[in-house]
Amino acid sequence: MSNAANAIRFLESQTMTAHAAVARLRDTLGALTPLSLFQYYFPKEFAMQQVSWQTGAGVREACTRFAELVDLRLFPCCSHWDIDEGWDEYSGDIVFLAPFPAWYDEGRDPTELGRLEELVLLQLGYLERRGEEIEHVVDPARSKPINLEYLEQLCDRKRKPVCWLPLAVKFFLKTTRNTWCDITQEELDNCAEWPTWSLETTEWLRKEWAEAQVISSRVALVEEWLGQKPGNQQIIETLLRQATNLPKEKRQRVRVTNAPLMNVMEEFFDE
Repeated sequence: MSNAANAIRFLESQTMTAHAAVARLRDTLGALTPLSLFQYYFPKEFAMQQVSWQTGAGVREACTRFAELVDLRLFPCCSHWDIDEGWDEYSGDIVFLAPFPAWYDEGRDPTELGRLEELVLLQLGYLERRGEEIEHVVDPARSKPINLEYLEQLCDRKRKPVCWLPLAVKFFLKTTRNTWCDITQEELDNCAEWPTWSLETTEWLRKEWAEAQVISSRVALVEEWLGQKPGNQQIIETLLRQATNLPKEKRQRVRVTNAPLMNVMEEFFDE
């Protein structure tokens, strides 16, 4: 075979098909925003990464490292770029799991609940005690409406951490108005779209996560206080009873389920 034929065969072997070229460009373009955020938030780590733009594997590796850093320093985030081929289409999406399980999540046993959460849900009629067992109430209509505004008034007079009891109730009922605290895994499993990477969205989720950590830490302090003395449980029960056993015109039913993630995101972008 002539040298010319060998040269042609070599060139043909190096030629990328149109379909492969489009796929390569799509993967690269999808990674541009996450990698620009990588450089923005973690400049030292980005420089050390030395992104290899020649291969899709090099780009995915950098994206995965970025997601790991986000999860470590900014907010909960899944490193999904290298899970399997089916995830390539999500290269521009922020994928995560619900960080705070809901008491009504499928497969979550009532016995797994913390003492404070159990106490609140029993008092509000979402759980019931049958002998030594605790079970979900079959008929949600049997739950007791709680007036959170009145509970806040009662707890304003209390010292820390009892003053955060209304916040704990909102936390358990998924009504804090904080995305990370209120989102459920069921919503994430069924959401049609994920939020996409952008500086605005990343900043918003970062700030929401910082607020969520404050909320969850205050709830934890109430939980800790509850177990310090036997009489503390009676104080919590009395406050909850006062806010639920109100005249009909002063009652206030609280929805247990929160708005879907994308509705919350839309509200954020419409502001």
